[in-house]
Amino acid sequence: MHDQEWAKREGMVAFAGYPLLIGDQLVGVMATFARKPFSQNTLDAMGSVARSIAVGIRRQLTEDDLRGSEERFRELAENIKEIFFVADPGAGSVHYASPAYEEITGQRRDTLYQNPRAWLQNIHPDDRARVELAFRDNTENLDQEYRIVRPDGEVRWLRSRAFPVKEESGAVIRVVGIAADISKRKQTEEKLNQNLDRTRAILETALDCIITMDREGKVLEFNPAAEKTFKYTRAEAIGKELSELIIPPSLREKHRRGLAHYLTTGDGPVLGKRLEVTAMRADGTEFPVELIVSRTSIDGPPTFTGFIRDISERKQAEEQIQRNLERIKALH
Repeated sequence: MHDQEWAKREGMVAFAGYPLLIGDQLVGVMATFARKPFSQNTLDAMGSVARSIAVGIRRQLTEDDLRGSEERFRELAENIKEIFFVADPGAGSVHYASPAYEEITGQRRDTLYQNPRAWLQNIHPDDRARVELAFRDNTENLDQEYRIVRPDGEVRWLRSRAFPVKEESGAVIRVVGIAADISKRKQTEEKLNQNLDRTRAILETALDCIITMDREGKVLEFNPAAEKTFKYTRAEAIGKELSELIIPPSLREKHRRGLAHYLTTGDGPVLGKRLEVTAMRADGTEFPVELIVSRTSIDGPPTFTGFIRDISERKQAEEQIQRNLERIKALH
């Protein structure tokens, strides 16, 4: 049945329709039929009701949006491996800490809500004062690495990054942040540092010259024995082209061609072989050396390390022996 037929049958003689607007958005229409004309007071009252309905719809949509946002926030915060936290520095309270707090620190979250300083008590004594000062004075973005001690005695490393939320006046009203467990990274760094320390000890105490160069032939490492032998300081050698420092002019082009050949083909006929070659000191004097070159990088651009020994005295002794043998033969 059409609306006009229904209205005629029911004796409806008046109709009023009011758009339900939220800003410029139409979210519905309130319609009213009557068997007698509407008075102005009735129309005004109906307009007020329509506006109230629109306000109610807006409030409901806002609440739904907020509820959806909160659900998405919790879904994210409660499933990430890092600790997510929201704190009020003025009130000295913690509004929220994600479940990862319990997994990483071994402490319950409710203890943190009851005692907002509980997280500080978990920090290693050697790091606590520094971290507390950094968070207390935090008016800009904060980034701190520190150790915590779990209830079972295990020490872990955390990296905390916090960001102040400010009012228009510039006052900090809350701090939001994230703390990640970086223990594995720290363990790797410690092993690398130990390896570097061992390497440095070898370089510092080795009797042979140890020189490392990159794929461009520039010096990366120049140990004390190399300084003593070639009469360059490490600072003078680093970054310089190796061929210009220790290779006689007559052999430099051959060295450059050999390096270019290896980089192009991967064929290095001198790598890993013990060779006797001529080297040059800073003052230009040439002398015999024994040399072994090896590639020292597996991944990435190649680097090469040469182990060099001055054999001048050995050569002089060999020559003296040869002269003595010749004299003995001449006597017979």
